[in-house]
This record gives sequence, C-alpha cells and structure tokens, in this order.
Amino acid sequence: MKTTSLTPILKVLNIGAELDPSIQQTIEVINAMDFAWHDDQFLFRLTSTFGWEEAVVICDELVTGIENASLTSSSATMPNQEDGTVNISSSPSNFNDALHLNSQSVECRSLDFWIRHAKSQLTYQDQWGNTPLHAALYVHPPVHVIDALFRVGRSIYKYSHDLPELPIWAVPAKDDSTPFLVACSTGTSIDGLQRYLDEIDYYIERNWVLPRARVLVLKPDNQGTSPLMGWMTYHDRFITSHIKLGVERLLTTYDELVTRMVWFATQHLNISSGYPITRALLLHRCTHIARQFPHQLLDFMFLTAPNSIAMVRDDQNKLPLHNAIDGDEILPVPFDSSIQIDDTNISNETNRNTMIETILTWDPSCARENYPSDGRSPLCKAIMCGDRWHAKSKKSGRTFEDGVVKKLFESAPDKLGERDVSGLYPFMMAATIPYSDEIEIIETVYQLLRNNPQPFIDSL
Repeated sequence: MKTTSLTPILKVLNIGAELDPSIQQTIEVINAMDFAWHDDQFLFRLTSTFGWEEAVVICDELVTGIENASLTSSSATMPNQEDGTVNISSSPSNFNDALHLNSQSVECRSLDFWIRHAKSQLTYQDQWGNTPLHAALYVHPPVHVIDALFRVGRSIYKYSHDLPELPIWAVPAKDDSTPFLVACSTGTSIDGLQRYLDEIDYYIERNWVLPRARVLVLKPDNQGTSPLMGWMTYHDRFITSHIKLGVERLLTTYDELVTRMVWFATQHLNISSGYPITRALLLHRCTHIARQFPHQLLDFMFLTAPNSIAMVRDDQNKLPLHNAIDGDEILPVPFDSSIQIDDTNISNETNRNTMIETILTWDPSCARENYPSDGRSPLCKAIMCGDRWHAKSKKSGRTFEDGVVKKLFESAPDKLGERDVSGLYPFMMAATIPYSDEIEIIETVYQLLRNNPQPFIDSL
C-alpha cells in the first residue's frame, strides 16, 4: 500500500481511530513523515540512536515519494507552487461529491518537494560535520540500513536536476573523515564495507562520478589516517594472533576485502587490471600505494607467498622495489583536484620504509636490479626521491631509525662505487638534493663516504 497516495484521502476522512490496524499504522507513518519534513535532523537522530527500522521507513518513504512523483511530473500541467506542492483543488476529482467538497485544500506533493526533503534529511550535518551515514556507521548498523540510506542518495542523483556537490558516501566531516573511514575504523562488518564499495561502483557504472572516485579508499582524515590504516588498526590484534597461529582459513574474508580495497585504490594504474588478481600483481599494486598501505598488512597479505615474489616484474618490467621507492602515482582526492593525499606524514613514511625493508628481506638481490627505463640504481633513485641514511621514528619523531638509503646499501654495498646515469656518485647526488634539515644532508653524505671513500679519492 502506497502511503503517499493515501495521504489526501486520510486527511479528508480524519477517521484514523476507526480504521483497521494496518491502515492505522499507515496513518502513524504519515504523521511521523509530516513531522520529519519540518525537522532536518530527524533521520540523523534515528541513525545515531539505533532507530534502524524507523530510519528505513523514512528512507523508503522518500524513495517511493520521489519515484511516484517522477511518474506524474512528466504528465502534470499544473505549475509547482513555491512550497514545492501542486494544488489539485481545481483538477478533476475521482472522489464522490462529499469528499470533493472537503478536498479543496488538499495538496499533492511534487517531485521538487520530495527531492528537497530527501536532500535536507540525507545531507544534514551536525556541529562536527557528520551526516546520517556517518552517524549510522559509528554504531555498527545492519547492512539493510546502509542500503536504505544509499537508495535515497541514488534517487537524488537519478531524478534531481540540481545535484549535491558530493555523493553521500563521499561527504567528509570537519575532520576530513569520510563515512568509509568511519566504517573501517569502527568495525563495520565485512558485508557492510563490501556494500559501500559496491555503491561507489554503482555510481561509476552510471557515469554519475568519474572512475577515480575509487581512490576514496585512500583519503585520510586530518590526522593522516586512511581507511586502510583505520581498518588495520581496528583488526590488528585479531589478524596478528591468527597469523601467528597459522589459521589462514579464518582470514579469507579479510583478505578478499583488503584485496578489493587495494584494487580500488590502484585501478587507474597502467598495469594488468584483471580481477581477481594474483599475489604478485597484488604486491605491485600495494607498492604503488606504499605510503598509504599499512605495513602490518604485508605479513597478512603475503603470508603464503614465496620470497621469489619480490623478483616478479610488472608490465613495465619494473620490480616491486622500484615501485615502492617511486611511490608517487597517487591520484588527487576525488571531486577536488586541489586536494592531494598527504605523503609527508611520518606514519606514511614508516609504511613505505617498512615495505621496502620487507621486500629486501624477501630477496636482497633486487637492490642490484636497475630501473628498466633509465638504468638508474635503486640506491640513486631513492636518494633522488629524498630518502636519507636515517629516518624519523614514528613514535618520537627523532631521526635515528635506519632509513631507505642505509637499507639499500646493506643489500647492495657495491652500488656506492657506481656512477649514476647523471655521472655523479651517490654521495654527490645526496649533496645536491634539498632536505628539510641540513643535518640530514650532512649525515647522509658522511655515511655514504664513510662506507666507501674510494669514489671521493678517485675524484680528486
């Protein structure tokens, strides 16, 4: 039974108390909806206080109202009034004479009315910038509640001529946290997270957003925490304990989700794009987002992979180490090309450094393999990318941990004596790269010379 079609009749009859329970329930829904249209926070309060079924009713009513109004709007000839309704008092009535006399002031809600109220309910933001979708995901909603909110968003995009600035699943709070980051960080079910990724694909398939919207899975908040990092932080203890026990079968669903998230984040790359993807291809994709990929996930994702995976080349003949050192092929954040994903955060550098160290542990010989495009060694490339002999500690921020340059030297010490394609030795290159701290330049140059002074002696 469509509550929207009953609204004019029930208002005229005004005999709700005498109706059977099913119609009485319909009247209660209508009364709630009439209240909701005057309160933009109504849906937000429901989703933030476990009012799941009530929230679904509101969402279904909005979707049904939009769809029904869209069917009649194309044939309607009456102009919309200022309040978004269409006066039907002068139109032919199907009611009997008595009802017709009492229906002079009855109004039929228009498409504009439903779109306007769907937007006001779905895009309401509290003082912290949280939307109803944020609020729901903070308290672990059932998947059908997420579905209901997404259906309203779809209806707005499908029928509105004045689209919101962002899809509801991409709206950030004031701390830049997207609903997906909230979902990953608070333990939303695997099914719920997969449903979220499905929704992004739904919009892309209909050309409502660009394919690069998938990189949303990397968008961090203002503290530098990305959805991948948030998800790993929440599940770290469970995953780590099962890795130690070797209970791989219990981690299958986790593996499938992370693999899909990595695929989302790197689908724009010009490498094999098949899905599902092999472990070797997955490693290449992970190295392209080395700074955003939680280093704790490496052991989990490649638990059963052989060490030889470090020597598997991609379509451009590059090794995983090469891509991890580059680590600069991230697209701008979706919907705003002026915002870039932050690569300067210490935790992001820790992720990249740990990934490089892990790859070198699997097979140190890959540090001897030069880049196929220009013949530059991994050591010289790392120096050009601004890597140092020591790296900053994630815990203290002090510069005392082994950096990428030192790790590459330990894996291939003979590379210190080779000239780069530019004609410079590694220590010379380090002296030409601007660092944020002059002490870092002096330290890196000194360590390179200390461990192999022969190039300096030869240049005298």
